[in-house]
Amino acid sequence: MEIITIDQLDKKQEKEVIALISDSWNLSQRMPIQADHDKTLKLFITFLNMTNDFAFYAISDHKIVGLIIGKTKTQFNLLNFLYYSMKLIRQAFVLPFLGKEARQYFKDYFNLTKAYPILTKNTGKLTNEVSLFAVSSAHQGQGIGKKLMKKTIEHYQSSGVKQFELFTDTTCSYQFYDKNAFHLLGTQKVALRPNHEETVMLYQKSIYIN
Repeated sequence: MEIITIDQLDKKQEKEVIALISDSWNLSQRMPIQADHDKTLKLFITFLNMTNDFAFYAISDHKIVGLIIGKTKTQFNLLNFLYYSMKLIRQAFVLPFLGKEARQYFKDYFNLTKAYPILTKNTGKLTNEVSLFAVSSAHQGQGIGKKLMKKTIEHYQSSGVKQFELFTDTTCSYQFYDKNAFHLLGTQKVALRPNHEETVMLYQKSIYIN
């Protein structure tokens, strides 16, 4: 297993990332129509690449099995932002044609993000943030998550960053952060569909700078 960077995903890599995120979040059950499922995740990946400035990928047997995507306040990439902005605009034309399950997923996602400004009321806008962290279910428990996070911490250290934050929720393996010296800054319950709610959490990691 190795950790690499990829400037722009090719079609094969994009499919692997779609499969990885779908597996991590169990999205196939929520969006059973394959075309809607893939279009939704393509939009999500493009949005992440547009709004973040670094990504590390865990490769095993020539396949992406883990990833971590984030941003650093001192490293805004204008060309990257413009490239993915145009790509997002092209992809967004599919939104009115998505099925009921995909539209519900977007609704739930945006409802979850409404908790973010509530949780950052005391911290202010997040400028150093991990936006996505995922490891395939078949490769969990092998230390891949720790290696990806170690690479991210080294990236922040080299940029002089003393701390970073991330949001997660109760559908994810948030226990990882408790076990790896992250500090829980706050929680916020969010009502989604009838009789269904999630808890959004904001974690912070302090970094030792030599």
